[in-house]
Amino acid sequence: MADRTLARASERFDVLARRIAGAAPGNPLSGASSLGEAEFTALASLAGDPRRILLAGPGAAHAGMLLAQAYPLAELVAIDPDIGPEDSAEVSRLIDLHGRLREETGAFASAADGKRPIGPEVCASEEDFGLIVIDGAADSSSRAADLRLAASALSPGGLIAVRGVMGRSAATVRAGVFEFLRFNWGFHYLA
Repeated sequence: MADRTLARASERFDVLARRIAGAAPGNPLSGASSLGEAEFTALASLAGDPRRILLAGPGAAHAGMLLAQAYPLAELVAIDPDIGPEDSAEVSRLIDLHGRLREETGAFASAADGKRPIGPEVCASEEDFGLIVIDGAADSSSRAADLRLAASALSPGGLIAVRGVMGRSAATVRAGVFEFLRFNWGFHYLA
């Protein structure tokens, strides 16, 4: 018997891929590759159907646009150090997300590249999130701080997805994940 969760995730990716392929040149979704098919399918199959999604780190606004297409009922908040107000306005103009994606400029848990951390303010003022996707600084202490903040804003049964655990700087990212897990035994690391 086929796994219905994986089938739904695959269907979501197919819908997303068609929307990206059909995007007009100059549309922020054109040539989108910030979430690969395998990563997206795994994320979607584990996350189920979250109603609230938080994305944090470089590229969060772009990933938010993608996830907003895949989860048409979800409300999303993207904390991205690289997005500016003019970028948000352009995205809103090109993609009608019906106000479901709110983009904030800044760092998540700790200052990065001169951007002040706005994650604590956002997490304190928002309802809990069913899915939180974290990307950002590759040092272990920053990633552990990101995870502590994310855990404080996670709804019961929610999922925190950590990007950057593979590749050139992955060892320090994983060290941050393991530092977080050392003191938070209720969480599990799935690789």
